Amino acid sequence: MNIPCVVVTRPVPDHQHLMDQLSGLGLQAIHAPAFELEPHTLDDATRQGLNRCELMIAVSPMAARSAVDQLSPELLGQVQWLVPGAGTAAVLQQHGYSAAYPPKSSTSEALLNLQALEQVKGKTIGLLNARQGRRLLPETLAERGATVIEAEIYRRIALPLPQCLLKQLDLPAGEAVPVATLISSRNAFDHLADALEPDRRQRWLKGRFIVSSARLSNHLQGKGAQRILVADGAGDNDMLDALARSGWC
Repeated sequence: MNIPCVVVTRPVPDHQHLMDQLSGLGLQAIHAPAFELEPHTLDDATRQGLNRCELMIAVSPMAARSAVDQLSPELLGQVQWLVPGAGTAAVLQQHGYSAAYPPKSSTSEALLNLQALEQVKGKTIGLLNARQGRRLLPETLAERGATVIEAEIYRRIALPLPQCLLKQLDLPAGEAVPVATLISSRNAFDHLADALEPDRRQRWLKGRFIVSSARLSNHLQGKGAQRILVADGAGDNDMLDALARSGWC
């Protein structure tokens, strides 16, 4: 069955490449972000802690952008950067800083498998993130003997449901078209699902979903979604490749 409508849930500005690529494929793309991201100013104590770090992890493009804006050029240039995927690495590379990332999957599990994070006992690692993220990275690194300096360098601001998504879900049966939603964040999925009133939520969950990990697939199944395809990672190309092989479009 063709999928003429694809829902992109990435926040601004990280959604744009996906939207452009989908449009180029002749697909209708709806931007339905769950959150707006805004920088959060680090306090002096956190900055001082980060200055002691040998390794620095930016968990997303927004974390990398905020790091470039807030951290000193000396620190940015001297630490070893580790990021989940090519999109976050590109943000740092635009400013002259290289970053290592997993070659095949942009998940926290894959990030933890990087050689630089295997033997971290006695090392100090900066973790640039937002509140309410997964605890896998800091907990695993601490278990491996590292001192982890967590820095809330950006925040998620919940957004109201976009009218374009509601309009799509409210189409009469004779006009409704199949919808595939791209999900790379459990927080984003949960916010959208919780914000939809029950009838709309059920119609949404009956659609198709492409997710960035098996963990997310299990979570969506627990919420009632059934047509789920797991991409190789959270990157734009991973999502587009999964959509291409899905047979849905």
